[in-house]
Amino acid sequence: MISTGATVEAAVRVLLARGAASDITVAAAHGLLVGDALDRLEQLPLRRLLVTDTLPTGRTRTLPLQGRPVAPLLADAIDRLHDNEPLDALLMRT
Repeated sequence: MISTGATVEAAVRVLLARGAASDITVAAAHGLLVGDALDRLEQLPLRRLLVTDTLPTGRTRTLPLQGRPVAPLLADAIDRLHDNEPLDALLMRT
């Protein structure tokens, strides 16, 4: 979960200091993005910031924020449980 973005910022700074390319992708299950998180993350050289749509995200002009829906995955899991089918196939989705 990304709350204030401070941990992401620190991790990106370490990656850059150790020679990582400046087009970093960050992924998180939940993008809470409270306080000045959007401003903080907009200052980083992120290629993509991927979060699920479990929480609403604020609008941003420069942050490459992409939301991914969880409803189809949850619906499929419920359907498989209802039909007594294994859930392991859900882990293989790309």
